[in-house]
Amino acid sequence: MKILNINQKQGEIKVKTENLNDLWSLYNVINKDDKIISLTQRRVVLKEGTRGERKLMRLKLQVEDVSFHEFSNRLRIKGRILEGPEDFVSFGSYHTFNVEILQELTIIKEKWLNHELKRLKESSKFKSNFIIFIIAIETGLATLALITNFSYKRIATIRKNIPGKRYKQTYRNKALDEFFNDIQKVLIENIKNTKINLIIICGPGNTKDHFSNFLRKIPEFNFTGNIELCQATSGTESAIRETSKSNKLF
Repeated sequence: MKILNINQKQGEIKVKTENLNDLWSLYNVINKDDKIISLTQRRVVLKEGTRGERKLMRLKLQVEDVSFHEFSNRLRIKGRILEGPEDFVSFGSYHTFNVEILQELTIIKEKWLNHELKRLKESSKFKSNFIIFIIAIETGLATLALITNFSYKRIATIRKNIPGKRYKQTYRNKALDEFFNDIQKVLIENIKNTKINLIIICGPGNTKDHFSNFLRKIPEFNFTGNIELCQATSGTESAIRETSKSNKLF
């Protein structure tokens, strides 16, 4: 990532992407309601009844959604237009930046977090072969994914009905063991087939702690890398994105 300019007073950083790692870093740095400025192409209808033509213009968007497309080497940033040529755009309408390698863009935030700045400045130092297995877990729900420095792949979602506290503790414990067992089977299978460097277990409450203890008692679980636990809001896929955008992965 090449940083072209930093205006700390305005919260603006202008960057130029240099490789796929940079696109992945931007995916994890850019958030909803951030503002992005970039050159882009937008179809403009100059004459009614025609398909219009694509024109090159500079737009400023307020971000609503960010998605990373590994296989097309592209980062898509969707948002509402805040600024642009008045003759060609309607303010408040939607546009999508298709950010590619060797593209310049300006990111504007109300407040830059330290790990976001570090991620921009040091994105080129990421190892392309570093693989993280993330488990987002809460009672009865777990989402499993593999993450590298420039890719994300959801592996599985596992659900299990866990009896509440009004039921006998033996029933609850049995259901939890079955739930944990389903998760560890997927995890161990991935450890056999992929060189995983780090396992992160995230989620609310203490379910993640119980699952971590459960794992360590399984003879087949011979993982020699680090296992880290961290807080997240749920056991859903959004919790994995929440964790990937935090300072836990950097």
